[in-house]
Amino acid sequence: NWSSSLGGNGLPDATKNAIIAANAFNRNPTIDGSGGSASCKNLTINSTMILTLNTPAGASDLVINGDMQINGEVRMTSANDYIETTGNWVKAPAGTSNLTNGTVTFTGTGSKTINNGTGTFKNLTINNAGLVATLGANTTLNGDLAITAGSLDVSGSFYSLTVKGNWVNSGTFIARTGSTATVTLSSLTAGSITLNPGASSFNHLTINGGVSTVYVLTTNNLSTAGQVTITNSELNLNGLTFNMGDNV
Repeated sequence: NWSSSLGGNGLPDATKNAIIAANAFNRNPTIDGSGGSASCKNLTINSTMILTLNTPAGASDLVINGDMQINGEVRMTSANDYIETTGNWVKAPAGTSNLTNGTVTFTGTGSKTINNGTGTFKNLTINNAGLVATLGANTTLNGDLAITAGSLDVSGSFYSLTVKGNWVNSGTFIARTGSTATVTLSSLTAGSITLNPGASSFNHLTINGGVSTVYVLTTNNLSTAGQVTITNSELNLNGLTFNMGDNV
């Protein structure tokens, strides 16, 4: 358990880097909330090692006051699991980060990179007005995207972004209009899914979810600069305006 130290250096805190390293006893740490929220500065999960979050409902379970480097594996086992990081998130090619539960929130300032490689997030939140979070790979969310404050940039490499839940933007989405960058909305959930683009335009937009999925536009008009493809699913403008191809 992360909250129980077996060594002489004590538990990590916001000023100490944490490295989950291979050990003779093959111990893989778990954050279960029994010792309160866990924290560290930079966090590295070494190859073959696994960090598991399995916590009851509550605030952030793990607060990383720096960068997350995944050379091994990170697991979030329930919807109650929360990771907050102020730095970069980088998964090595051999690392594993296939998150089907939980929420990862980026709260840093300045330019930060989100590179989850071939892994997936469940829910992803951008939440700091001074943050520009830039994708470092094609990125898939199995759940919701919330840009609460700050910016999410698909980068000059024009990475694709797939979101299988709600899209709620109260900040800025930098779509790199005029490029090949594509956002795909692909929820398979029957019923209403929220699409709130905020004041930001999309570049290419594909809606390709379940046949009983209805994307309901809320609060703000929808604007795109590139191609729009709707297969399966339904787009309900909900009395708002769809400015297709003119980026207004």
